[in-house]
Amino acid sequence: MSKETGMGLSNSISISAEGLQSMLSRPTDPKYPMRHIAWTDDFTVELPIKKSVGGIGSIPSSTLIDEFRIAVVKYANQPAQSVKRNGKWVIKLLCRKLLIFYNTSTFANALLLV
Repeated sequence: MSKETGMGLSNSISISAEGLQSMLSRPTDPKYPMRHIAWTDDFTVELPIKKSVGGIGSIPSSTLIDEFRIAVVKYANQPAQSVKRNGKWVIKLLCRKLLIFYNTSTFANALLLV
């Protein structure tokens, strides 16, 4: 889906086929007609993502977990935990590297799912 704006820039909306099918088949709530279209209080509902040709709206969407994985690859050997004291970063002696922190966090989260 896309539409032409007054400035000649194309805006588009991105949603998966499953998300679109779910949105079209879901009954609307007369009290909250934009619920599950523009906003939601249900984490299982996929909302359409507005995109634009330029500017901040053109940056590909990502989740917090995606960004964390990117940081792990980029800063794998950097400290995962540090503190700023008197305007300077102080690295704690027992600090784990970011990659180790990520691996143990993933393992811990997997245990919670069992």
